[in-house]
Amino acid sequence: MIGMHISDLHLGRPYTGIKDNNKNLLNIILNSTDILLNNIYEKVKKYQVELILVSGDTFHDAKLSHEIYLKWENFLEKLSELDVKVFIMCGNHDPYGMFHLERYPRNVELFTEEKVETKYYQSKMNEKIAISSFSYNNYHLNRDMVIEFPKKFKHVDYHLGMYHGQSTGNIYAPFKERELCNLGYDYLALGHYHNLQFLTHNIAYSGSAFPKKINEENAGSVILFELSESGISTSVIGVAPIYFYKKEVKLEELDYLKDINLKKPCIINLRVTINEKFTQEEINEIIEEFAEVDIYIINFEQITKNINSFIIDEYFENELLHNYSLDDIYKELYQDLVNLNELNDNLEEISANKINIINEAMLEFKDDLERI
Repeated sequence: MIGMHISDLHLGRPYTGIKDNNKNLLNIILNSTDILLNNIYEKVKKYQVELILVSGDTFHDAKLSHEIYLKWENFLEKLSELDVKVFIMCGNHDPYGMFHLERYPRNVELFTEEKVETKYYQSKMNEKIAISSFSYNNYHLNRDMVIEFPKKFKHVDYHLGMYHGQSTGNIYAPFKERELCNLGYDYLALGHYHNLQFLTHNIAYSGSAFPKKINEENAGSVILFELSESGISTSVIGVAPIYFYKKEVKLEELDYLKDINLKKPCIINLRVTINEKFTQEEINEIIEEFAEVDIYIINFEQITKNINSFIIDEYFENELLHNYSLDDIYKELYQDLVNLNELNDNLEEISANKINIINEAMLEFKDDLERI
């Protein structure tokens, strides 16, 4: 049986940190909920998923629009037409009683209690599957819920679980990882953290399938899990309307960003190490060039230092030192280089200063240097 783990959609949450009037990017953002749900739907069809676990925080807050809620309901209806069973728990952002109306289609099983309960599913291959979980009834839940979970049932073929919380703090169902592992479940679908994280091969945070800010770089995916007599296998599948990256590159590596394996379309917070600062016009040209290949740069930070500082022509430098050590007028420049070599452990500073000293010498004694 093939299942899908979805978490932390936070439908209705705004994008943050994006200041861009690119029409293509704006179009993606405006239609992002439709794109996301359609992407998930297409993956469900492609991989013939028959069971979905939604491990909390489907909605972001009380500002959720009725339009967004209807999109979610319509998505569940489409899954019903595919005969896909959906199990949903409520997280700290969408506690039961404030969200999740009791009118979902019959393919949906909603956990409503702030206590652990177990529901069952009979797979298309007649496998008996137990799913244990709970739901938040308030925005905080300050007790360890793992102790309420039953150990893996022996009377079922597979036992799955959903848990929304964290192993630190004390207000979001704090848990001990060891106790989660001791449950012995075939797969445990975690929610709350927005970046993908596997605690073990079968206990995982799928992360937010709907990333909306730059620190959610390792997000935008769902987890497929396949249960069989030989065990469980998992794979991570991208579904986001747009992905986020933080990149720090040297100037000569800039064009490589177009060729490396970035999920697209994507938004990049970019830091570039350069020799001389670009003008705003030059930056805008670079940003427009990247936008043509669905890479949207929202912040172009320039780090000004000589990225070639370690590459100094040794022959030229030796000749320079030799010539300038012969005459008193050059001794100060020469001694500066010697002092840098002998006393300074910071290679980057040494090399940068060498370049500055040599450049100064070349300007001051241009005629002499032409003979070297």
